Amino acid sequence: AVNPLAGDRRGDVLLLINGMPLFHIELKRSRVDVSEAVFQLKRYMHEGIFAKGIFSMVQIFVAMTPEKTLYFANPGSEDRFLEEFQFHWADFNNEEIHDWRRVATELLNIPMAHQLIGYYTIADDKDQTLKVLRSYQYYATNKICDVTHNTNWDGHEHKGGYIWHTTGSGKTMTSFKSAQLIANSGDADKVVFLMDRIELSTQSLDEYRGFAGEDETVQDTQNTVILASKLDSTSNDDRLIVTSIQKMANIKPGANIDAALIERVGKKRLVFIIDECHRSVFGEMLMSIKRTFPRALLFGFTGTPVFEENAHNEITTGTLFGDMLHKYTIANGIPDGNVLGFDPYRETTYEDEELREKAAFCQLGIHSLDEIEGDEEAMEVYNRFMHEMQMPDTYTENGETKHGVEHYLPKKGCAPPGRGSRHHGQVRPSEQEPEVPCHPRHAEHPGGNSILSHLQVAILVTQCRHRLRQQHRQHR
Repeated sequence: AVNPLAGDRRGDVLLLINGMPLFHIELKRSRVDVSEAVFQLKRYMHEGIFAKGIFSMVQIFVAMTPEKTLYFANPGSEDRFLEEFQFHWADFNNEEIHDWRRVATELLNIPMAHQLIGYYTIADDKDQTLKVLRSYQYYATNKICDVTHNTNWDGHEHKGGYIWHTTGSGKTMTSFKSAQLIANSGDADKVVFLMDRIELSTQSLDEYRGFAGEDETVQDTQNTVILASKLDSTSNDDRLIVTSIQKMANIKPGANIDAALIERVGKKRLVFIIDECHRSVFGEMLMSIKRTFPRALLFGFTGTPVFEENAHNEITTGTLFGDMLHKYTIANGIPDGNVLGFDPYRETTYEDEELREKAAFCQLGIHSLDEIEGDEEAMEVYNRFMHEMQMPDTYTENGETKHGVEHYLPKKGCAPPGRGSRHHGQVRPSEQEPEVPCHPRHAEHPGGNSILSHLQVAILVTQCRHRLRQQHRQHR
């Protein structure tokens, strides 16, 4: 048979593993766009070069110039040469590696090239495509596997670590590959993927089963009893389990589960991989799981981790899971094209002038500017809101933290203090009428400090003056 690469068709570089051509590398000279190399591979696909014979074994394509490299799994047909599945290689900190020498050393060397083919590709049965992990997915998976392999199962305090990968970056694939490699390595007896909602659990179960190989089984759990039996099982088919965190938390002493079974499972090396681990509902449930399974090792995946500065009385992600093992944020994902960007066009909901006047009216206890006509002090307060004060809730001016207009906006509407709304010519108290003190010393600063700013004093004085005037009118 005639070699399809004979004549005017010549592949640039092939990497052979055990004599099989598994990497096809297409090279272009400097200052030629790397897309030209991708187009060359697509043309070979169109001509059927990768459809039969020994070259049908190619798994990974690499398009390379001296300044740019893209790698991607063999898509199987020319219509599947999609840019979103063509990746650059980056370092652990997500900095793209441009120099071809570093790419050759860190990606296309031995044993990394072998591992990329053997461990970090997925034949997705659901999509009928071969998929390869991006660099950040590789680093995350590798860290989880390393931590598991080196764990002291009786002294880890449940903290495996967590992965901060932004939404839309392929966390399900990363978590599956981590679970699969741990289960196959024998470093753990069970790997359980936990999710929050049942519908998410069903969705991920389908994805997991699509990712699994022909000789692998991903177990579903219709109820807590079945889940307990899968955890107790010694069959290799029950090593990888997908379930909800609610079901898992129900397996505990005192529940309708055999105590001897719980004790047996508690002695096993259990790895829990928790999706969307930032959710506050996970806190108590995870604590229950930790108490029931003293040897369990927990890993979390989240796009929005909880830190001290944004905790709002929640348990921080680090407190539950330990160290952050890898980070790929939205700032990394948008330039890479893995996450949709933002439209920077500003849509104004309220005009600044409208908000300024609303805050001023509320603080002065009036409905219109006519009510303070001739009142110099009240007009001074009004003008501060309209022309001097900045818009943010708080801001710093000359080293001093001050409240801005947004701080004074009403939360549930604003009725004038001490005033009422007119109804059929009569004045009746407003149902939303707030309690406003008539002397500054009776009021406290929101932070607990009784010393008020000059602006707050002026507002209070003006409010009291209007209250007294209104009371005087009512008694006349």
